[in-house]
Amino acid sequence: MSISDVSSILGDYMLKGWVLTDKSCRNPGCATPLMRSPRGTPEVWFCASCDGGPPGTKVSVSANSGASTSANTAASASTVSSVVSRGRSLESRPSTPATEISDSEDVPGSPLFVLPPETEESRRRRDQSDRASKELGRRLLRGWAMLGEECQNPTCIGVPLMRQPNTGGQQSPLKECVVCDTVYSTARNGSGIERLVPIQTEAHRSPAHQPPNNPVVSPAENDRQLLTRSQRTAQTHEAVQNTQQSALHNLIVDTEILSEASTNLQLSLKDLSNDLSTMRSSRFSSPESISRIAKAMSDVSVALGDIEKLRWSQFVGQGPGAS
Repeated sequence: MSISDVSSILGDYMLKGWVLTDKSCRNPGCATPLMRSPRGTPEVWFCASCDGGPPGTKVSVSANSGASTSANTAASASTVSSVVSRGRSLESRPSTPATEISDSEDVPGSPLFVLPPETEESRRRRDQSDRASKELGRRLLRGWAMLGEECQNPTCIGVPLMRQPNTGGQQSPLKECVVCDTVYSTARNGSGIERLVPIQTEAHRSPAHQPPNNPVVSPAENDRQLLTRSQRTAQTHEAVQNTQQSALHNLIVDTEILSEASTNLQLSLKDLSNDLSTMRSSRFSSPESISRIAKAMSDVSVALGDIEKLRWSQFVGQGPGAS
């Protein structure tokens, strides 16, 4: 049987709903794909080249034919190409899929898959996932790095930890959760295996790390928080002044202490600046609160200037007691 005859048989039966499978004929020298009967009918297989059609049907094309004229051959070739293309398009339709479907779909009245009812826990996890995704994206844009480790808090489901941007070319050893705000460090046990150790919770976080969508507080609560921060700043200023006086009395200033004090003052100044920015966008801000923050920033700036003078004096060797 010629190739054009085989293609014609394949196209005819595909138009009738038969499926062209990916299994080939097992007869030696024949690699023609087998045809399978339509779904819902008794399963029958046949080879278009060897069998010519399903068992019990009359083969209209003889395997020994080939004495047709050249005109008939050309017409048959054009017909075969159109039939095969139509057959391929029908094969891709959902009504005659080329892949197997589970037997449950063949059973009439089989139950459809229904999503389980939404619970409070599923809503909480969805909200947590949305909040974590938003905060992860916000911090990635600010230079934070997302790590392969997850938060160990049982209420945080699969939340990855993040690390702050490198400061001064050094990598921060702290890792933070964007949902519960727990900060971890890495420690080694006796076997040398690394593990996460929580060292900070939300109550100890720096205000610079707070998410932007903070809840709205009353004016009294806002003033109380700002007053507490101003008191902490004043205590820092007083501690710096004590350190400075001690250095003047002893004629020796520890460079490490000065560097640490300068860093703390710079962080305090940054925190106060963040508070001022928050108050600028808050509708509950008051002139008194802004005045207190401005006064605290002025005190910190003066203290920072004094510290830098001491550090410079130590550097050039012209500090107190150098003469």
